[in-house]
Amino acid sequence: MVAVTCNFPFDVWEYICSFLPQETVGSLYPINASLLHLALNSRYQTIELASFNDHKMFVLKHRLCDLNIGRRVLALTFRTWDVFTSHEACHTETIFSPAEIIHALECAVPIMTNVIEFHIYSKNHVFSQDLIPFFSKAWRTFGTNLQTLVLDAPLARCTTLLSVSAGFDALTSLRLAMDDDNNISQFAARKLQETVIMPIINRVDHQLHTLEISMPHDLSPLLEGIRSLPRVHTLAFSMTFTAECASFLSHFFARRCPQLRHLTWSCELGSTNEMTALSEWFGIHQDNPYVLGGLEKASLRLPGIGPAVLFPSLTHSITSLATIKLDQIYMSPAELDHFVGLFHGPSPLRSLSIGVTILSPMVIAALGTLPTTLAKLKLQFRTVEDSPSPSSSLKLLHSRSPPILRKLGIYNLAHLEPSEFSLIFIAFLRHFPSMNTELKMLNLSVHTLNPHLINTLALNLPSLESLTVQALGLACGSRTANASSSLVAFQSNMSELIYPDWKLRQSNISVQWLNGAVVSGMWERCEEVMEVLEASVPSLRLARKAILGPAWGG
Repeated sequence: MVAVTCNFPFDVWEYICSFLPQETVGSLYPINASLLHLALNSRYQTIELASFNDHKMFVLKHRLCDLNIGRRVLALTFRTWDVFTSHEACHTETIFSPAEIIHALECAVPIMTNVIEFHIYSKNHVFSQDLIPFFSKAWRTFGTNLQTLVLDAPLARCTTLLSVSAGFDALTSLRLAMDDDNNISQFAARKLQETVIMPIINRVDHQLHTLEISMPHDLSPLLEGIRSLPRVHTLAFSMTFTAECASFLSHFFARRCPQLRHLTWSCELGSTNEMTALSEWFGIHQDNPYVLGGLEKASLRLPGIGPAVLFPSLTHSITSLATIKLDQIYMSPAELDHFVGLFHGPSPLRSLSIGVTILSPMVIAALGTLPTTLAKLKLQFRTVEDSPSPSSSLKLLHSRSPPILRKLGIYNLAHLEPSEFSLIFIAFLRHFPSMNTELKMLNLSVHTLNPHLINTLALNLPSLESLTVQALGLACGSRTANASSSLVAFQSNMSELIYPDWKLRQSNISVQWLNGAVVSGMWERCEEVMEVLEASVPSLRLARKAILGPAWGG
């Protein structure tokens, strides 16, 4: 082993070990110096400052302050709220004062000279003002090498933290998520964009490839002031849409992002005038190939905008789009027919997330005519109807082989009743026949979780590996039961069902009502129901492992 590691390229060993669990890599410590070096890299290259405890304070003060260890850190995540409130969640036996924690942070940061990723998640709390010296040291230490910066914080805190930075010369990825705290004025938001964010972007505009900006304000100053983003392929922005913003959007898309491939666009439309302005903007630019043109991934959240308004712009990317996500945009059956008809030719579509006003066998038949390449489908709906006859407009597409789904999600705020689930499930099996053998992941929201539903899934989807179910309550049989159905009755019925051939390996079951009471945490994992399911599914019982937080080493 020693001879092999000496003659084999170190980078190859490092790549191989990246596929191994942390515990396995740690066992390489005593073999030789090369593998010790590799194991230390693996253990300390990612550090997350969160859920503080005594051991992590020891690592921070005595490991990361060691030059041989600190210089191995490449990615640093700092969650300020978690760090300063860990004792309230019983994560630590010792209650460290803010001064102690900040002093340890300030001592360790100058040693971590090779950090290229810095993720900051900050909230307003009583210790926020004491962190400015720490961040000043962090910017001085990381500034010249930092390639990825993620900052998620209230708008005023973002202003403060970014104002003390000296610039980022190597930045290629910038993600800023700014919450509106204390109703910051539009003037303050504009000043932040013009005097802080815009200079950072324009300083590295020639090399930036990912830009994500989220701010509950008008982004017109940024759209107007950014010079050019010739290399940006991933762009995400969430904003309040205004008439002023509309005047800069088309120019921004056409002239400043020629390499754009992944677009995430979310708008808060608080008034009818804003909805009208955005609809008119799409209408004016529906023939402009620079608007939503040439995209490989499009994620749009534009509540209040009709699907028909978007379709003309989407046609510019219909032959290149591999991922489409239309959030809070619900299609009628006729609009869905129109949407499906856009894919009459070859398409690379692999992932689709859409909403429909009515979920019925006819709608599922329409979805079954989507490109064969489709592997992931997430479907939101408002109501369920039984309309078994497919529309005549779909007959021309029926010669195409149905998609081979690997992942399927079906969601509804009212949740599927047992009879509705049976209707929808049968329709999916009919129009997506490969589900029996190919579906690996299923997410459902149902009214009640009952043994009949589990039995249906186990017998019809034997290859299913991951199951997520959100249920309002439990039921003993296939009938609908009230929300106070007892866990004991559910367990009694499930004890008769054993599925030795089901390949299920992961599951996440959440129940809002259990034994007549609201479960703490509206959609938290319900361990009691999970244990009942594991008793019936041997593969799940064997594969389930405790979810561990990131290791810091010792």
